[in-house]
Amino acid sequence: MSTFDQPLFVIRAVGSHAYESGYGAYAVPKLYTRGSANSVVGRKNKRAIKHDWRERWEAVPVTVTLGEVK
Repeated sequence: MSTFDQPLFVIRAVGSHAYESGYGAYAVPKLYTRGSANSVVGRKNKRAIKHDWRERWEAVPVTVTLGEVK
């Protein structure tokens, strides 16, 4: 079960609104803790450099608001 006792991040391509997301019915931006977000960003950017891709990734802090939709 997830808790909200630490900052949350999403991963996106630098300078864009292309966020990493789930697949199929879960195609919403994935939420990461600071450590796991930095790990994923480092791994993605290392792969991009190795293959000479232009796209780079960054971790962006988010605010999660829970409430009733009216």
